[in-house]
Amino acid sequence: MLKNDVHLAFKELGWRIGKDEGRDHYAIYGLGKTLVQVILRLEPRREGKRLLCYFSMSPSDFISAVAEISSRKWEHVPFITGQEDLRQTDFTFEDIRVLSNRLIEWSRQQDIESSMKRLRELPADSKGTEPLYHLAALALAGDVDKLDYYQRSFEAGDRLGFVPYISKEMIDRAVEIAKDTSSRISTE
Repeated sequence: MLKNDVHLAFKELGWRIGKDEGRDHYAIYGLGKTLVQVILRLEPRREGKRLLCYFSMSPSDFISAVAEISSRKWEHVPFITGQEDLRQTDFTFEDIRVLSNRLIEWSRQQDIESSMKRLRELPADSKGTEPLYHLAALALAGDVDKLDYYQRSFEAGDRLGFVPYISKEMIDRAVEIAKDTSSRISTE
């Protein structure tokens, strides 16, 4: 198989194929209220081929919250991640079908709530995308109190250690999502 054959096999198995900003090819599979993504890199080796698979899953509502808070379109957010390094002489369609099924099953087995809890408990001074994910997790939990505290602190000039890309407007949007979530939870 060539790299394009691997992507076509995923497409034939019902995955949507695309390229990200870094020009990496990926495949996304919708699984109810979650999305599974895999980034594939097929490399020739003397002894055969190597297929590197970086995969992740994310709840759809989490992707939507991250997109709304950041005011940016996100097709997928790596909420829970994993990777595999597969090596063999060559890969067949059957190998890709088995990999696809394994990734879907892996996604079903993930504990979304414990991952959300971990994100909600992150400190404000976390690095990378974690502060944005922290805000999204708080918003989806309806934690208006903590987000209001962040909002008041920002208004008073205290950024609480948040990375520079986190703005007051992002926190404002997280507060609105949390209020909507909180009102939905109270009517259930």
